[in-house]
Amino acid sequence: MTLAEYIKQNYNSPYWFVSECEQSWHRDRIDNILNIKEYLSGKHAILSRPNEVYNGRTFKTKKIVLQYAKTILNFQTSFLLGKPATLSGAEGTIKELKNIYKKSKYNDIDYKILDKLTKYGEVYEYLYFSEDGRIKSKLINPEDGYPIYSDSMEYLAFIEHYTSNGISYWNVFTDNNVVEWTNAGGYMHKVGQYNNVSGLPVIYKTQNEEDERQGRSDLEDYVNILDNMEELISKYADSFYKFLNPIPVMRGTKLNIGKNGEGAINPDVVGYALQLDDNSDFNLITNRMDYKSLETIYNMLRQALLDISMTPSIITSGVQISNVSETSIKMLYSMAQIKAQINSKYLIDGFRYRWKLMQKMLKLQNIDIDARDVEVVFNMAIPQNDKEVIENLKVLNEIGAISLDSILSQSPYCNDITSEKEKIENNRAN
Repeated sequence: MTLAEYIKQNYNSPYWFVSECEQSWHRDRIDNILNIKEYLSGKHAILSRPNEVYNGRTFKTKKIVLQYAKTILNFQTSFLLGKPATLSGAEGTIKELKNIYKKSKYNDIDYKILDKLTKYGEVYEYLYFSEDGRIKSKLINPEDGYPIYSDSMEYLAFIEHYTSNGISYWNVFTDNNVVEWTNAGGYMHKVGQYNNVSGLPVIYKTQNEEDERQGRSDLEDYVNILDNMEELISKYADSFYKFLNPIPVMRGTKLNIGKNGEGAINPDVVGYALQLDDNSDFNLITNRMDYKSLETIYNMLRQALLDISMTPSIITSGVQISNVSETSIKMLYSMAQIKAQINSKYLIDGFRYRWKLMQKMLKLQNIDIDARDVEVVFNMAIPQNDKEVIENLKVLNEIGAISLDSILSQSPYCNDITSEKEKIENNRAN
């Protein structure tokens, strides 16, 4: 199906893109993304907890916000792309791509893409030529992007729609053109039309079991657990203020005072005093708080949060470790590695489309590359014993069981395999 056929089938208006943005699945997706943004900015459900009336007075309840979600999501991003990824493939192709990556700071762009991908489940990237002829990328926020699919999931077009100062804007991307529209001045009109030399924006999205047209944020798996943790600790904090007022309890009878003042308290005594008869008792009774139950439930919820997010418990527990072998470290970070591998698959799907567009754009500059051969190696931020790694690589090299490329890719001191190989060859030649 072509875009023209899609428009003819579903709309009968030159402003079809306005109606497309109002599709229910788009609205539900955008609303969900905006809710996630509010949550990450600190607007949690616990803040809507009502105040209570206690002892005839209004008691302002505690509303403790735990921003564990941001910590977990930031860890996932930094764990995979804290160290720049490495491109590999044919020498000529990699040289051109690395030149683009360096000049346009694509390592920073990749980090931002993964950050939005883990937080919102999707993000979009549009490639273009800058005024000086460099290939650059513009990231389109997930709440501003509207990809258009046919019934058979063909990617037909893309709309960037946003509102600023009460004025709405629509940028309609097709394979050949980019058309800008606005309703500034109170009426719909075209602002401009330009040739699209790159193609449709790159779509990065995670897996969604319910709808393959959109991604799903990992945050949705954590919110319920975090809400319960916040409610639990907030209510426990309230209990301190409610139960710190003890109840006076007296057992027995009060001491009687004689006609001549026998048994009376000296009026010169400063403060308060009680007169109790023999075998009488007076105590201030307070409620006993079961902090052990709180600790057990809270730690159980916290561990469930770490398990579901595949985050090593050592990251947030504050426990210090020492004398840990390389194998033990890998075991501690095994779940984090699995999560990083899943995220890397989402990135690679987008990167392959990006490299295809770069190949198309370089062709316009009479530069030929083959994007099909390009691969990416991610350098996960796993704590490691560098000395042990180097010794193992040295032994493998001595027995001829490893190549130079593999040594460089595993070396903790090498981030760029291709340039490092060139330096080694130059040193050998000299």
